Amino acid sequence: MRFTDEIIFVKRSSDSKYDPNLGEWVEGKPERTRTEANVTDIGTDRSVTIFGSVEEGAKVIRTQPLFSIPTFDYIEISLEHLRQHP
Repeated sequence: MRFTDEIIFVKRSSDSKYDPNLGEWVEGKPERTRTEANVTDIGTDRSVTIFGSVEEGAKVIRTQPLFSIPTFDYIEISLEHLRQHP
């Protein structure tokens, strides 16, 4: 199996606070963990089994065997092979 897609696990900072001078919440720098993975679309049968319907855009992410998945809030996926070239 080839691990050709770059993914980044992002954990939001717990250092966010309200800044009364700006009048808004100021976020701290998030913790980002980058790795290579195998990312594919989920199959129709599996999508129906898991979600009860066909979900567009659902992905399956396979990481390398010894990679320890960190605590994360969301994942950024770079799918070079899915980008259209002009």
